[in-house]
Amino acid sequence: LEKSLQPINNIIADEERKIEEANSQLAKYASERLQIRDFEKSLGNIKQQVDNEFSGMDRIMKKFVYFGELTKEETHMLKEYIKDPGVAFLLQDSNNVLRHVLDAMHDYKDRQMIDLDNRKLEKLKDLIRQFDFLIELRKHYRDINRKKEECEDQLNKKIEPIKQGIRISIQEISSKEKELSAIESEINSKRTEKKQIERRMLDERNRLELNLSGLLGSQIRIA
Repeated sequence: LEKSLQPINNIIADEERKIEEANSQLAKYASERLQIRDFEKSLGNIKQQVDNEFSGMDRIMKKFVYFGELTKEETHMLKEYIKDPGVAFLLQDSNNVLRHVLDAMHDYKDRQMIDLDNRKLEKLKDLIRQFDFLIELRKHYRDINRKKEECEDQLNKKIEPIKQGIRISIQEISSKEKELSAIESEINSKRTEKKQIERRMLDERNRLELNLSGLLGSQIRIA
């Protein structure tokens, strides 16, 4: 059994070597990962800019959901803006539903009802004036996001076979380690069994020596 341990250890060492080589290959794609992180940073900056444009408007939007005369689509979209204005504008409101909603807010007859004081009215006017700029910003965001996804797809095609090889090696190592554990457990069991047999034989020899010594009247030792 002990002789079978070395071949298994050799297989484990070989798979570990494969993993090291695969990790070295993955490291070669660091520039692609850096480019993707740059895209993500740009996307995050644009989203933050959009969130800032909508800052302080959530209370008015919540009021307008209930008091404004909105269509089902407008109500749904306004609720999305309340949850996350950046996501709603950049990724969901492709039909620019908000443009009509902002105009409706501006023209609402009872501004006090929707908590539209002078300061917030100016904020609303700024949003309306900035809307075309925000649309261009959204185009830029989606262009960057498209490039990021293309880069991710290309990178995944390159590294997925390498990662799959790592997964296979990990599975092989796990399987061989279990095999090793089973063999080592069997070896230990046999060693324990051997010691027990030796102990019983020693006890039996001592008993025989004692009996013979008593019968013969002299101390007997069995070699």
